[in-house]
Amino acid sequence: MKGLKFAASSRLTLRTGLFSVMLSMTLNSTQASELQTSQSVPSEPLVLDASALTDTRMVMYPGQAWLEQRYSVDLSKGDYRLQLSPVSDLLLFETLQIGSDNGVVDKVQLQRQSLDSDTFYRGLVGQTVMLYQNGDMQAPHRRARLSVWRNGIGIATLESGEQLVIDLNDKNGLRISSTGEHYDTRSFEPRLSARISQQGDSNALQIGYFSHGIGYRIYYQLQIDHQSRQLSGRAVSILSNQTNTDYTSVDLTLASGDTGVSRSPRFKRGLAAADASMAMEVSQGPESLGELRFYPVQQAVDLPAYSEQQFTLLDFNNLKFQDHYQLDLSGTRAPRSAEHPRRIYRFKSNQNLPAGEIRLFEADAKGQMQWILVSNMAASGEGQMVTLQAAIASDIQIQREALQQQRLDRNLLQVDWRVRMYNSKTEPVWIELHHRDHNLLKIVAASGVEQPVANVLRLELPPGESEQSYSAQYRQ
Repeated sequence: MKGLKFAASSRLTLRTGLFSVMLSMTLNSTQASELQTSQSVPSEPLVLDASALTDTRMVMYPGQAWLEQRYSVDLSKGDYRLQLSPVSDLLLFETLQIGSDNGVVDKVQLQRQSLDSDTFYRGLVGQTVMLYQNGDMQAPHRRARLSVWRNGIGIATLESGEQLVIDLNDKNGLRISSTGEHYDTRSFEPRLSARISQQGDSNALQIGYFSHGIGYRIYYQLQIDHQSRQLSGRAVSILSNQTNTDYTSVDLTLASGDTGVSRSPRFKRGLAAADASMAMEVSQGPESLGELRFYPVQQAVDLPAYSEQQFTLLDFNNLKFQDHYQLDLSGTRAPRSAEHPRRIYRFKSNQNLPAGEIRLFEADAKGQMQWILVSNMAASGEGQMVTLQAAIASDIQIQREALQQQRLDRNLLQVDWRVRMYNSKTEPVWIELHHRDHNLLKIVAASGVEQPVANVLRLELPPGESEQSYSAQYRQ
């Protein structure tokens, strides 16, 4: 598959109504009388399938997608029954909109076809099948006609007139096979039908709906170089279509940001994945509407049913980073055991970044990339600082001890702290002690210790053992 590219300059237009004609699910008395005098609705529906589709547009969110589909069809004045496909089997029916120029829709029906064994075998009732003993496909088959099927039990009639019972709960019982084309797998697609009254001519029909089961997620793959103090990598987007519907030649846009709707659980893994690893060029920047950002994709995208596909959404090159170790402290009593800080990475974003999971890699002494960190990153704007929290550092140990507590007045307590620190690394590191007590008033630190904000102490920790003392005052 060819690489996907962002449009160099694309505008995503959101409209308050999807179509020029508003969807009307009920008719007023005047419309009802007009329909009574018009021609009767044809008994055979007008079938509009994928061959009539002229355009499929999709706005994909992390947990769902908005779809617009346009069909080419000549509709003159009169009443019609329509049968529409393809549509998602996970569409949200309350969001469904159908319309045409000069048309009024007064009835819409969606029939979802579940795929289970009972539905499968009921489709063979009345058809000629072959019977065989379960577990022995090499045994002679007997031709029969499936007469009845219900709740896992069926009756098959042999050519001699003898009737046999098929019970799926019987491990040694009879089973059914069919060599004919009796079973149409596509019959399990949802069936969408509508009745429309055309007050004038139209050459197109449009439908729109939200669907679960279609969405995307973002993974950041970053490489860190401590020598140059730089980050490089890319953001990878995983498109997922977990519906039973194929979508081809989709005009796709990815939306990132807070919609106010809780996200669905992560998509199930292990399903069929499209063998695509694609590159993508970034436009001058996504379009911002409300609190969302929209990333239009230039080329049309195919989204097969039950598939996942991957492409590069954004690239990162030579981003300067800072790192230190951080330990969060609370309480006026020392913990019984030693504590270990976490490593923190911070960098300034040079572009708008959607939320996603980050995996950080670093080259070892042989030049091989090793995975060193996984973290989640919230969405951030261009120029904002991004903070990544790494795992606990087992080779740095901190032991706090409360040397003295004294009450300065009725509502003020001062605690004198001593902090013993041991750095097993071969190089010095910077460490920050963050005091999280809401009752903390101020910290009185010794010389050589930085205090970037009121509740944070920052100091350089050399290899080996070191010690630091300070006082903290708390409101009681």
